[in-house]
Amino acid sequence: MTIGRRDAAASTPLARGQRGQSELAIVWRPIAALKLDQENPRSHTPKQNRRLAASIESFGFNHPILVDREFRVIAGHGRLLACQELDWAEVPTIVIDHLSETQRRAFMIADNRLAENAGWDDQVLARQLKHLCLTELDFSIEATGLEIAEVELRVASLDEASRDRANRASNRTGKRRKAGAKRPVCRDGEWWLLGTHRVHCGSAIDPVACATLMAEERADEGEASPNSVCVCVDPARADAIIRRWQTLTGGEARHAASSRSFDTLADERIATAGAGLLR
Repeated sequence: MTIGRRDAAASTPLARGQRGQSELAIVWRPIAALKLDQENPRSHTPKQNRRLAASIESFGFNHPILVDREFRVIAGHGRLLACQELDWAEVPTIVIDHLSETQRRAFMIADNRLAENAGWDDQVLARQLKHLCLTELDFSIEATGLEIAEVELRVASLDEASRDRANRASNRTGKRRKAGAKRPVCRDGEWWLLGTHRVHCGSAIDPVACATLMAEERADEGEASPNSVCVCVDPARADAIIRRWQTLTGGEARHAASSRSFDTLADERIATAGAGLLR
């Protein structure tokens, strides 16, 4: 059910749930009447609130705020803050009156934590993002919660996997690149740092490269930014991704092992390649 700004209907009954739970109804209530729970352990940054606001503007308010009998917010703190950013006077709510105080506190945690425990199918996500990129949208792609640079990286990793499969099928005879072809700046096995994102040079379907990638992600689990991306691509595609990222963000990609900039290494490696001294 899509909920836009308040319309003529004051409430919408929903199906009865478990025994002891009263009939649920969506009711528009003034934001001023709702009480944010100061003991809510989930934090919301101004940046996240702006992203939620952009999502609500793009797609509508599709997830009512859950409150108790006293109109204390149980779930939806971030959405409420986002609506304040949008200067809304009212928001759709559902009163949850069958929970004890202990259950209310536990559900507040579960509502956030259980969603975090879910994973992503990176290939399916990349295909969805590619479809959106090829479609004429009437909203910003960042309304999905992903930054443009991350979308570029994920779509690039999908394209690389497709190319890699095609190349493996056509190169089973052991053909190599033609002599004299320009050698990429990046090398197999190297890690490159693009702000919070990381690029590993290797085949996206090579078992050894994938094992290295997953080991790196596990080592950094809990420390990386929620928006960080770790992808595995061949050196030529890594060059393209890095140059594209630097153009989009104005940032400077760095070689993980030496901390040297991409542009510095590019100048050196191109010069040594010309002299026949490839590293």
